[in-house]
Amino acid sequence: MWDSKVTSWKSYIFLIASIVTSLSMILLGPVAQSTSETVTDIIAVFIIVGLIVSIVMSIVTFVSKREKKLIPSIALIITLLNIGVIIYLAWS
Repeated sequence: MWDSKVTSWKSYIFLIASIVTSLSMILLGPVAQSTSETVTDIIAVFIIVGLIVSIVMSIVTFVSKREKKLIPSIALIITLLNIGVIIYLAWS
């Protein structure tokens, strides 16, 4: 009973950070076209901070022995896609 795995706030924070980072990346283009450069810079910083939070939360959730791994695995896939998009955009 004490060894049962649970889904805690760590998994949900990781998933939310990954999704919000993805949505920020998707909305960066339309926001950049319709607003000033200051707002675009704020969203870019938000994307970087969200990516860092996602990476830290991935380490925290996957190191935890009591944490169920389904939600963190989904969030990890989203985070890896985000990293891939950022690397692709930085490379080209």
